[in-house]
Amino acid sequence: MMNNIMFSSRTDQWETPKDFYDNLNSEFGFTLDPCADENNHKCKKYFTKENDGLSQCWNGERVFCNLYCQLYNVYNDYEERSREMEE
Repeated sequence: MMNNIMFSSRTDQWETPKDFYDNLNSEFGFTLDPCADENNHKCKKYFTKENDGLSQCWNGERVFCNLYCQLYNVYNDYEERSREMEE
């Protein structure tokens, strides 16, 4: 699943493999992808960099966030935001 593009600086937009997402989604039923773009989002509801998913409301959502988004250097921000929304 991991390849050289994930460790390059050519892009910071990596699409989660469909089979991997589908397996997780069948268990969790995700409703929001807060770290996506128009071409790689996995949920009907999603936020792009331009929408700033960290500043959006996640209340009532089951949030999918690709673990590789830590390569965006924002994983900790998303993790913290997720905890805030649970309170």
